[in-house]
Amino acid sequence: MKDSEFNQVFYCPEFINTNPLTKENILEYFSYSPFYDEFSLNQIFKMQSRFAQINIDKFMNQTKGIFYEVIESNSENTLFIIIKKENVSINNKIVSNNLAVYFSILGYVYRAPTLELLENKAIITMLYNLSKALDLSEKSKRYDFLKGRIFESNDTIEVNEEENRFLLNTLQEFIKKS
Repeated sequence: MKDSEFNQVFYCPEFINTNPLTKENILEYFSYSPFYDEFSLNQIFKMQSRFAQINIDKFMNQTKGIFYEVIESNSENTLFIIIKKENVSINNKIVSNNLAVYFSILGYVYRAPTLELLENKAIITMLYNLSKALDLSEKSKRYDFLKGRIFESNDTIEVNEEENRFLLNTLQEFIKKS
């Protein structure tokens, strides 16, 4: 899959205005998106079912190739989860492998991120924060001939004695009045 798929969003208001999305028509809506593989088994089934009666479940489970399946939807028909699968033959048995996950929220279709993509983002964020911490550490250290390296905190607040006395006197007056 292309990385650009993760940055794409599909929305077709013309379809939604004429056909509110349901579990029955979400794959038709999805077929207009750039995510859809026009050589998928769904497309073949769509073309062949025009002229013949075909059992879609039997067709999808016994044929090698890529297909899409709606695995989840909510009762309000605002969220749909679509999986792109591939049937392959292993030891003369058809086995399905998940290739990608897509979701539609209020008609907007997105590609769900993979676990690898999420892990990479977390690692990059961690390395960026570590780099910032090291830069801050480099800026705040100095070298003293007698003491060696000294780290100075940038956020030290120095309070002079006058401010301390003022605060103490104010507190004492408050206590006496109460």
